[in-house]
Amino acid sequence: MIDLIDFKNWLSLNCGSKASVKTHINNLKDYFRHNEIYNQELVNSFLVSKREIWQATTFNMYLNSFKWYARFLKIELEFPKFRKINVNFHEYISEKELDDILIKLPLIFSNSKKVQTLLKLMFEAGTRPKEIINIKRKDFNFDTKTIILRDTKTYTDREVPLSDKTSKMIQDYFSFEAEKDNAFNISFYTLNYIFNQINKCLNLKKKLSPYMMRRSFAHNLYDKNAELSDIQKTMGHGRIETTFVYLNNSNKKAISNVRAILNKKKRRK
Repeated sequence: MIDLIDFKNWLSLNCGSKASVKTHINNLKDYFRHNEIYNQELVNSFLVSKREIWQATTFNMYLNSFKWYARFLKIELEFPKFRKINVNFHEYISEKELDDILIKLPLIFSNSKKVQTLLKLMFEAGTRPKEIINIKRKDFNFDTKTIILRDTKTYTDREVPLSDKTSKMIQDYFSFEAEKDNAFNISFYTLNYIFNQINKCLNLKKKLSPYMMRRSFAHNLYDKNAELSDIQKTMGHGRIETTFVYLNNSNKKAISNVRAILNKKKRRK
């Protein structure tokens, strides 16, 4: 692993907040876990491998970190443009749509048990792609039916509940395959491959992605009338406004709810 102490000290003088410095350092650590040197070819390869599995905000965050590191090294690299963040509409799938997909996975994957369990967990726990890769089996508590998500985007651990059915499903998979690299023995490349194969083979109307699963988690809770503050906490959002972004195509339901409140007659005492 490359020593980033000098870069961290340089950032502290030039970058601003401690949170920003920590973000840049963690992003570079992630890069150097996969690469030994920092050059144009490897940076391009790294960003290309993440483009389809990262949300635009995450991609842009890493891109910004790489630009800071290039400035620190005093080298000129050509970087792609920041991805456009579309805050107008985000597709998601319902629980029924997920079940329809899970039934068809044995037609695509020889290890369909793993993929089915993985998708069910992502839908129910609202995990970020990096969190899925970081999960260890020791992070599951099947007595309380919870999971601890570590090394998250906000650098804080959070505990997320699991349903009885999903908890049992995960235990069954764990008894089927031993842990090697992580709980599901997958890499970012594998995760990307899984979603690409699903989209290719099932010809879905909605393009499935890791972040769509996270959005679907939020909508599933919202449609079941969960409190917004509970959704925010479970997703690990520091600000409620971030949670609103995940729910921004539920305006019809929000309008319906508000209209019902406005039309509700006050009870006579």
